[in-house]
Amino acid sequence: MSIKKTAHNAFWNIGGQLLPIAAAVAAVPLLIRAIGVDRFGFLSLAWALIGYAGLFDLGISRALTRVVAERLALGDRNGAIHVARVGAMLMGAFGIIAGILLALGAPWLVFKWLTVPAALQQESVNALRLLAISIPVVLLMAAYRGVLDACHAFKEANIVRMVMGLLTYVGPLLATVWSPRLEWVVGAVVLMRMASTWWHAVLCWRIFAPLPLGGGIDRPTVKELMSLGGWISVSNIVSPLMAQLDRVILGGLVSVKLLAFYATPFDMITRALLLPYAFMAVLFPVMAGFSKSPAQAQETYSGSIRLLFVSMLPVSFSAMVLGGPLLNLWLGPEFAEHGTVVLQVLALGVLANTLAQAPANLIQGTGNPKWMAITHVLELPLFLMCLYGLTQAYGINGTAWSWTLRMIVDAGLLFALAQWRLLPAGQGMLRWLLAGSGTAVLLVIACIPQSGAMAIVTWLVGLMACALLAWFVVLTGSDKRHLFDLLNARKDSRAVV
Repeated sequence: MSIKKTAHNAFWNIGGQLLPIAAAVAAVPLLIRAIGVDRFGFLSLAWALIGYAGLFDLGISRALTRVVAERLALGDRNGAIHVARVGAMLMGAFGIIAGILLALGAPWLVFKWLTVPAALQQESVNALRLLAISIPVVLLMAAYRGVLDACHAFKEANIVRMVMGLLTYVGPLLATVWSPRLEWVVGAVVLMRMASTWWHAVLCWRIFAPLPLGGGIDRPTVKELMSLGGWISVSNIVSPLMAQLDRVILGGLVSVKLLAFYATPFDMITRALLLPYAFMAVLFPVMAGFSKSPAQAQETYSGSIRLLFVSMLPVSFSAMVLGGPLLNLWLGPEFAEHGTVVLQVLALGVLANTLAQAPANLIQGTGNPKWMAITHVLELPLFLMCLYGLTQAYGINGTAWSWTLRMIVDAGLLFALAQWRLLPAGQGMLRWLLAGSGTAVLLVIACIPQSGAMAIVTWLVGLMACALLAWFVVLTGSDKRHLFDLLNARKDSRAVV
């Protein structure tokens, strides 16, 4: 795939997230006023649960992308269609099982674990049961999305994401016109997910092939998906579990009101991950396509690390410097008081997680997910102890630190695995030592409390420093030539128009 085509696909992946972010910025303050902070705290947990229902897909969606991309690269379209159908049926079955488990466990979660006010407990149980109904639909959508990614249908899929992401926030807000109760608000989220799944199914029909939940399932195809998805599934279960356990454990140790003060900054800063996720979602089927070519994998891997670093450093720096004032302006002084440190700490974790996407994508895309899965399993008990201990000791700030520390450790381990198991020793160590030193200085400065005017000055100077660091230290001559080629291509296209 050409650089221009990769950039085009990544653009549509990014665009698929920008409209939902704008909708969240506009809708969240109105939602908090309409339903109160306690209900909004529970709604944040509901968003997390439905967003990570893929926890139960056992790696099939990721395996589908890889296997379908390989079949298409070999010209075996009929084989790709068959694999996709089998994968969709498996995902539907797993979703039904997961939905039943959540429906049965809803009372225990509300009455025994989450610190929900008594007046909201029955509402919360009903809302969780509504979420349970949606899980099979959400997993089926993940299967469709995996197939569309293998076909490089990023534009079409992200148009759906933009519209449905917008309605994820606007829908609950409209539901409050009838009632502020959680059943109505969460029910609107569920309805939007069902509509999104139907739209993905239509796209698969038009672009690839119909993927009904009927027909035969043959053992070789199931074995192929499960053997690849087996190791991917360990990471797909453990990694999202660790990503969401912070809110589940926090909801049991503090009130759901404090959960809102943590979850809102968390949701906002982790939205910045749309850039690396968008870019790496494009590269995953590409890496699967040349899984037998280490030289191409090495070139793509190294370039993606540099791109991820220069794109995310300014974002994390900006969040650390301006996060407090923006929270105050957006949601008021109470959210700024409780959420500023949380946002700053999480911004560091987001930067580490961004860089980790490169080795993670390489490991899974080249069909070597075993060691990544083992790493995540070993991380889980350590993370749980850290999360519980720091949360008890320091509240939501301790929760944020536990999440960030895990991201830093995880990134270090994945980079070590990528170099040890897959690639020869990387080049440019001096470049990364200089980049790391410059980054550390910038982030320390960003965390120094400053007045509004001084914060803006620091932010502007820091952005200039980020640009200089990227241009003179991180990017290679080849990167700069590709950048100029893209800019020239845009100028030429405008001239033609």
